[in-house]
Amino acid sequence: MPVFRSSRYRLAPALPDLTEIQYEKFNEFLTKGIAQSLHAINPIYCRQKNVRIVLYPDLYQFTLPKYSEHQAFLDKKNYAISLYVPGHVFLGRVPLEKPQWLYFGKIPLMARRGHFVMNGIVRVLVHQIVRRPGIYFKEKLQGSGYKEKRLIWADFICQRGSWIRIQRDKRKRLWFCLKNMPKLNLDQVIEAMEIVENRLAFGAQYGDEGEILLSRIEQRLDLSGGKPGEAAFKFLYTRFKNPKVYTLGASARYQINRKLHLSENSLQLTANDLKKTKAYLLDLDQNHYVPDDIDNLSNRRVRTSSELFQMKFDAGLMLLAKTVKQKLSLSKRLPSASVLIDAKPLRQAIRECFVGNPLAQLLDQVNPLSDITHKRRIYATGPGGVSIDNASLKMRSIHPSYYGRICPIETPEGKRAGLVNSLTVFARVTSIGSVQTPFYRMFKGQIQTRSGVSYMTSAQEQGNAFVIAPLDLGRDGAHVVSGKTNIPARVATALQEDFVNIPRERVEYIGMAPPQFMSIATSLIPFLEHDDANRALMGSNMQRQTVPVMKPTRPIVSTGLESLVVGESGHALLADKPGIVSYVSGSCIEVQTATNLSSEHSSPLVKNLLHQEELLPMQTTLPGFIPTISWKLPEVEQPSLAQTQAWLDQMSKSWLKTTPEKGTKRRRYTLQTYGSSNQETALTQRPAAQEGQWVQKGDLLADCAASVGGHFAIGHNLLVAYVPWEGYNFEDAVVISERLVFEDLYTTVHVEKYDVEIEPNSEALDDSEIMTRVLLPKLSDWDKRVLDKDGIIRVGRWVEPGDVLVRKIIRFKPKPLSPYVRLLYDILEKKAPSNKDVSYRVPRGVHGRVINVQILEQVKMTPQIRAEYKQAGCKLIPDSLPSRVRIFIAEKRRIQVGDKVAGRHGNKGIISCILPRQDMPYLPDGRAVDMVLNPLGVPSRMNVGQVFECLLGLAGRYLNQEFRITPFDEMFGAEASRSIVFLKLYQARLKTQKKWLFQPNFPGKVRVFDGRTGECFDQFVTVGCAYMLKLVHLVDEKIHARTTGPYTMVMEQPVAGRSRRGGQRLGEMEVWALEAYGAAYTLQEMLTIKSDDFEGRTTITETILDPVWKVNEFRVVPDHLPQEEMEMLNSAGMRTVKEESVNAREFRYRLGLKFGLGTSDGFRVLLRELQSLCLDLGVYGLTVPQPEYKYYQTTFNRRPYVGFEKTEAQSPITKKEIQLCDPVDSLDYYREYVRQYKSQFGFDFGS
Repeated sequence: MPVFRSSRYRLAPALPDLTEIQYEKFNEFLTKGIAQSLHAINPIYCRQKNVRIVLYPDLYQFTLPKYSEHQAFLDKKNYAISLYVPGHVFLGRVPLEKPQWLYFGKIPLMARRGHFVMNGIVRVLVHQIVRRPGIYFKEKLQGSGYKEKRLIWADFICQRGSWIRIQRDKRKRLWFCLKNMPKLNLDQVIEAMEIVENRLAFGAQYGDEGEILLSRIEQRLDLSGGKPGEAAFKFLYTRFKNPKVYTLGASARYQINRKLHLSENSLQLTANDLKKTKAYLLDLDQNHYVPDDIDNLSNRRVRTSSELFQMKFDAGLMLLAKTVKQKLSLSKRLPSASVLIDAKPLRQAIRECFVGNPLAQLLDQVNPLSDITHKRRIYATGPGGVSIDNASLKMRSIHPSYYGRICPIETPEGKRAGLVNSLTVFARVTSIGSVQTPFYRMFKGQIQTRSGVSYMTSAQEQGNAFVIAPLDLGRDGAHVVSGKTNIPARVATALQEDFVNIPRERVEYIGMAPPQFMSIATSLIPFLEHDDANRALMGSNMQRQTVPVMKPTRPIVSTGLESLVVGESGHALLADKPGIVSYVSGSCIEVQTATNLSSEHSSPLVKNLLHQEELLPMQTTLPGFIPTISWKLPEVEQPSLAQTQAWLDQMSKSWLKTTPEKGTKRRRYTLQTYGSSNQETALTQRPAAQEGQWVQKGDLLADCAASVGGHFAIGHNLLVAYVPWEGYNFEDAVVISERLVFEDLYTTVHVEKYDVEIEPNSEALDDSEIMTRVLLPKLSDWDKRVLDKDGIIRVGRWVEPGDVLVRKIIRFKPKPLSPYVRLLYDILEKKAPSNKDVSYRVPRGVHGRVINVQILEQVKMTPQIRAEYKQAGCKLIPDSLPSRVRIFIAEKRRIQVGDKVAGRHGNKGIISCILPRQDMPYLPDGRAVDMVLNPLGVPSRMNVGQVFECLLGLAGRYLNQEFRITPFDEMFGAEASRSIVFLKLYQARLKTQKKWLFQPNFPGKVRVFDGRTGECFDQFVTVGCAYMLKLVHLVDEKIHARTTGPYTMVMEQPVAGRSRRGGQRLGEMEVWALEAYGAAYTLQEMLTIKSDDFEGRTTITETILDPVWKVNEFRVVPDHLPQEEMEMLNSAGMRTVKEESVNAREFRYRLGLKFGLGTSDGFRVLLRELQSLCLDLGVYGLTVPQPEYKYYQTTFNRRPYVGFEKTEAQSPITKKEIQLCDPVDSLDYYREYVRQYKSQFGFDFGS
């Protein structure tokens, strides 16, 4: 199918590797970070024994992983490498032994796709955005009117150590403040720091003035010990000059130097820093500067996953050093270094990094887009971040400095909105955590595309006040921005003002391409500019939630970045060397490559691809910031298609003639077949290359489950109609054709994993489990056919609920039988059972095929079991039996009522009806539509992009074309989207001679006929071809019914969640439905005894288990009755009730009397909250006369007791205020009163 491209920009020069932020940073940790961490604890010194353990951090070595990535996933192991560091022990300055390799534990190794495999689970460490260490100036207004005071202060935020605050009080004095310590005069601290620095640098002693100054600090801080001034010197050195206690960090030093115009290299606090801070505060007081905005990206930094890992690694090394010192201080003899170095603290720290860390998450593997998006996520929460509950609205909003760096669209809905973001397509993270984005240079209105791109951070933009124009401005063929005088642009300053009209000659930079400010998921939405931002957010999120279908198709309308997603995610299989495909099957692909391929055999297309080694570096010198390296494209001629095809034919023929085994090498690529993801979707690869095909490095060999020809494909192009249909598509519901079901268009494959284990005491004979089918007394024909010799299901078998997956028995010693039972066994000629069948069976609701069986562990066979095998007639007795088995079952799920479908524009809905294809509305050419959508879902949601997409898709369907649409295409002219849609519809009309495809009076609308009656609908209907997706929210996994289950501890509400047998949420819409049906009793039960009416719930449970009492079956006894007499009464068949329980609600229910349900505790909480707002609330109800209970004297066993009888009260019904109304009792008695009143007086009265 030919492709029509409406984009005129080239994305290749600045497109980064989308997962580079993961593995490149982790590679830096392996090569540099480990040595830095080891230097921080080296040497480990014990003062008591004068012993040092000297390490050589730069000589550390790794060993190869014990398990491969795939094997670690299957065996539930860690994909890790072992770390060894050379070192030895010194006593004083005398070495006690030769240097030896010390084992420091295992370090998880990142896979080539940017994730970890821990305990067989694929995990990813997401990045975190935090406040950048450095200095920040703030202000606050205190008081009002003439008493208003302006407070200013500066905060030093360090990487390690105490935070420092320098603040000015109301009397304009500057103070040096530490937490939980008295504040110091700033001038005194500056002078003291100078004294400390001089002594450390030159060994100079402080004089009398310095001694007096330090003594004042000692007096202020209540320090003592040694000579005058020594305690203050020691305090300042320990707190601010010791690298192990206080470190600003490289990022903080860079920010302080930039902010205060310094050139310091020390990572500790200096006197010069305090001097410049004082001067800056005085200038800030005179309004020469503005306070810092903490939400500005120049004041924030990204902690990459490798940095988070290194923080835990540092903590583990610190704990390891502490443990070594404790061992040295407690040991009498000096052990060797290998005994002292214990890897347990480091192993525990690494485990905490992946187990208890909220930033270590299960990788989202629903499709390649969710995979790659998860690795580019940035969280503001987590350790050292903000709290979800305390995050302000300002913190969640979009800051102007996000432009081109953080996507303003893609973020979760709910509590985490604005706190979880994604990097844009072109964004990259520097070594100090700043986010960069590329720009083109502009000179007098012309875009300098040939001079390369310049990457800039927000700090570089604001420091130089660059004038930057948006990327969607129109331009001509010479790359001159259209516009006679002024164009919209923004001046990058600390205030971050809005776009203003600026003369074209003043603009210095312009954005590179329309997807620059969007994430990779958002950039896949065509006609994005016509959608509301909230709906674009939903479209971005729902593309990640789409489960790949069995037979996907490429979208007719796309944006051109779909192939990038598949290639960068690693789900598809790409060639790593050039060669010719020699063998293709469903399990592997073989490519023959030459060991000495000459340069004349290289393809002309290779020269046009952008590879790192072919880029020409060019130094860009821009005033005001650090020079960055840009890349210049080599100028080559583009070969024609005929030249390329001729070269490929010639290359294939010459290769086939001259490719004997000599001089060639065969490369075998193994395909993944139905692997299981973290979300239980199928991970599979399909061959895309053919035998005899020549492939270059990076060419596609096999598609993944969500790609077709290397193009991201997760759905189908369906013919949709926007028309109401009998109310079945009301409120976003969807009506689909049965064609989607019968042709398996939206059938998905889900792979579920089942682990079966035997009990730990498997080697003991008593009460032990065994996986076997030999020792079962009788086997059915089905067992013999589908189970192997170990009683495990065979691969390829179809299983349904209740079928046996693993035959297991519990063996126990025969118990002594009674003579009658023994006689019964002798008569039936059977033996007493010595085992019990506890086989593992297919759970309810699972229908699928066994695709893989793995025996993970085995146990040796005991002599007793071997003897029983011989007794059972087994000839080949194995040496061991399986103890842990893993079974994979692939399940096909067709689309059905209740499943969720969606488009790419936030248009989502639940399938409410599946119609026969003959009942679906059809077009004038007789073609039935596949899906009926509600037209009212478009204008209110303001996602008009779906209309443009479906109309252009309809034109592409009849023209047999695909379209790559640039977002924000107004740069090509006014109303560019509508123009191209109408143009293609008109071309389709001319090609097919179907006039109804484009009618000038109703463009985009068609006469549609009802499939049931054949009559035409009253109005024209919008019909198009939309790309629809099936989301992972399947009805089979959502539907749930609760009978009994656990409750929460505090609120006594039913727990949530299907897996915990929890209750469904009863919201206001469900209450409206019950009210509409008039189900008052059902509604009351839902709100009371089935919710949080704890007393009523307990009472009903007990009365269900205990029958209702009759009046003559019980006696009321005094509270102080002895226990012996109570037992005597009970033995006589009389129930006893203590006198204090007569009026209890439970006792009324026991008698079969009217029992009023209680009130929900949630309702009581609501009343208290409203009353706390000073609202005078009163709950009123009709109080009715309650039955009275009279006591009378009776005797039993010559002792007097109190009898009990019921009498009806004659008091009238009254209305009074009560605490909480009992609706059932009140309503029943009110109805009874009304009925008697009408029968007595013959007329009705008002409600």
